[in-house]
Amino acid sequence: MRLIGVMLLLSICSVLVAQPENARAYYSEGFYRSADGKHDQAIADYTKAIELYPDYAKAYLKRGISRIAIGQVDSATIDLERAYQLDNSLSNALYQIGVIKLLLKDREGADEYFSRYLDIDPNFPSAYYNRGMARYKVGRTKEAEADLVKALELGY
Repeated sequence: MRLIGVMLLLSICSVLVAQPENARAYYSEGFYRSADGKHDQAIADYTKAIELYPDYAKAYLKRGISRIAIGQVDSATIDLERAYQLDNSLSNALYQIGVIKLLLKDREGADEYFSRYLDIDPNFPSAYYNRGMARYKVGRTKEAEADLVKALELGY
């Protein structure tokens, strides 16, 4: 009888752990840890949230951003692409991939992602500035100048 009770308790616990509400708790913990600069711990929390709720787009986004902070750019790119795939309202994922491309000196790739981001949010000065810098580095000076002017107009 005691064994059946233990097995029932374990079964109930496994159901509770698999619910998205518990994934949100790990996500929240990761959010606060990343805000404190504890990115390794935040990544572990976001990973746990994703294990509990595999379609948790915001957890992929935040894990990707934390991975950028500690230099894991390949893993960050995968996370950010997955976040945007799951929820295309998370356009910040496109911007962050643009930043990664710029860091890796893939200026054409950066231009592509900043342009995709700006198609969604044309009022973000940092995206114009970064795209302008990418374009300048590949010799597209007129387009770069237009982007840099737009960034200034928007308050960069």
